[in-house]
Amino acid sequence: MKGRPKGRKSDRKNTVICYPLPKDVQDVLPYETLKLPISNLNLGLLFHRYIAYPKEWRGEIRDALQVRQKLAGRWELEGQVKNELWRFLERQANELGNSKGMRKLIDALKGRMDSIVRTYRDLGFEVKCFTAEVVWRLTVGLGTPSVLDTGMTLHRIFGIPYIPASAVKGLTHHYVMEEKELKEDDPQVIKAFGDQKNKGQVIFLDALPAEYPVFQLDIINPHYGPYYQGSEPPADYHSPKPVYFLTVGRTRSKGSVFNFCLASKDEDLLSCVERWLKEALKGFGIGAKTRAGYGELNPADGADKGSK
Repeated sequence: MKGRPKGRKSDRKNTVICYPLPKDVQDVLPYETLKLPISNLNLGLLFHRYIAYPKEWRGEIRDALQVRQKLAGRWELEGQVKNELWRFLERQANELGNSKGMRKLIDALKGRMDSIVRTYRDLGFEVKCFTAEVVWRLTVGLGTPSVLDTGMTLHRIFGIPYIPASAVKGLTHHYVMEEKELKEDDPQVIKAFGDQKNKGQVIFLDALPAEYPVFQLDIINPHYGPYYQGSEPPADYHSPKPVYFLTVGRTRSKGSVFNFCLASKDEDLLSCVERWLKEALKGFGIGAKTRAGYGELNPADGADKGSK
């Protein structure tokens, strides 16, 4: 198929959203019934489960869908339609942040986190929280299985980007091993992170966005596909085949901001681990492609929110 799909600008609120449903389902569920307000969409479902597209693209999408035996019958999008679909998803993701429903959801998540912090304190824990701003771009869960080849970690319930507690703990541990040159059997490391016999004394919580983040589309652009597949030597006549992926980025003046929280009954240990985490976020970065500059976050200066 040549050119860009018709209806590529049809990301207005009155767009009829379509899905590649089985034919028998299409027969009883007309596309017009799937006219959903953008505020009712869950980005996690839209991205990972129900890849949507404007109704005007129906013919192009149908022509571009191919079943490959080597993929055990999995549907795979190809060509220009796939590229346009990525751009459509980026626009939908950013438009979703303007809805009243999403603003209410973000406020509800803030209230939920405040409630969790209060509960830990009631149980005798010290809690330290701080915010950190994305310096350039952040992508967590790039290798998550997706019909679009690349993925993103989105909250299973709320559909927003977040940084899992396991990733936050893993980054901090990796930083301590590499930068501080501590050993696994170091008493402080065991006390903070635990081992096979001991439970760590610091609790790492999921890092949730302080406000709805900015989404930016990016690409990996391999030039020597046949060479990487082992079929031909590298040469200038090979055509690049861009691989798109979604990132959390920044506007011209501000980066997306995440809230980080740690809890422990050992205040001195908690302060130490908090310092490690801040240094790791700024020096190592978190998520995928950190060696290429992705994932760096700048912790806010001043008093830490929730640390008192």
